Amino acid sequence: MAFLLWLDPTSGGRLPPTSMFYAPKRGVASIYVLGTSDPDKRNPAYKRIVEALLRRVAKVKPDQIRVEHSSLSRKIVDIPFSIYPGLRMPKDLLPVAGFADILADQSALYGEAEQDDEFKLIFQALYGAEHMLADEEKALQDLIAEWDKLSESSDEPFAERISPFGDLYRVNLRPAKELGIKPESIFKAVKRSAFSASEGLDTRKEKLKALLRTAGFNTEDIPDKPLRHSQSYKQQNNPAYRLVKAEEISGLLD
Repeated sequence: MAFLLWLDPTSGGRLPPTSMFYAPKRGVASIYVLGTSDPDKRNPAYKRIVEALLRRVAKVKPDQIRVEHSSLSRKIVDIPFSIYPGLRMPKDLLPVAGFADILADQSALYGEAEQDDEFKLIFQALYGAEHMLADEEKALQDLIAEWDKLSESSDEPFAERISPFGDLYRVNLRPAKELGIKPESIFKAVKRSAFSASEGLDTRKEKLKALLRTAGFNTEDIPDKPLRHSQSYKQQNNPAYRLVKAEEISGLLD
């Protein structure tokens, strides 16, 4: 299969709806969820995702890449890829990736991460959000308080895959608010996601260790408690998100 660069938000298949992705083989190396099938409705976010995906394919020869354009990507003059007629999304695409791909996606979107940010990502990919729900009432109040302070426009993806297994995403709160999603709906999705992520934890940890070794990490460094983002990451990106399972995304967007 040729390298695929999919710039038209998806509407079906094994990936979350409105996904934009890069797939060098059957596995999807990069994936971001726009949050709408109409790129013009989230134009700044769409362009930012396109820029991140172009960074990810920068080392691939253009003649090796097959591109599915959207109505908006055809208007972006610095995209070096022409329309490829008759392109169809393969039915056997898998939403899995190496951990190096997860980190590369984050770097393409937000810049180089510090060690604390990488370890926070590893912790979230392993444990999900269960640690945030020790006091559910407070967790909901904290979400609503954070939500009320957020703007309603954003150039962020609606969701970003953070697990190499393809099952966990960060849902960014600013685009969720822009799309008219209620914080209570986000919280319910987080609750349903959190407790299912802890199932089969030992097996999950061993698989993650293997992927981390491939990415050059010392597996003894896997954190066993939640970490904070680095100060530089917070200053540059002002992160506001919650963790949900992939299958919750379609319900939120409905």
